[in-house]
Amino acid sequence: MKTFIRFTLLLAAIVILHVSDGQAATTTPPVPGMVTMVDLGAHSCIPCKMMAPILEELEKEYKGKAAIIFIDVWQNEDEGKRFAVSIIPTQIFLALFPLSVEK
Repeated sequence: MKTFIRFTLLLAAIVILHVSDGQAATTTPPVPGMVTMVDLGAHSCIPCKMMAPILEELEKEYKGKAAIIFIDVWQNEDEGKRFAVSIIPTQIFLALFPLSVEK
């Protein structure tokens, strides 16, 4: 299971959602300069509880390279709606890269 999650983290880091500076204000802000994983779940959700130790280990392993943010969608329903979460746990990867316009 850990290998699968690590592989998924690597794949997601490759396929990153690019967010411009103007759009960042309307979404969960990614940590500048590093991949941000937004873990959408609930503290009382059994699968989310099972995922928590793996995410904590990943957070330690990728400290300074990736940020992991947990959002409880049962306590913050608006965040669940914002990301169109239909099942938990859901992980979304974000990164903030300035868009450069070449002339």
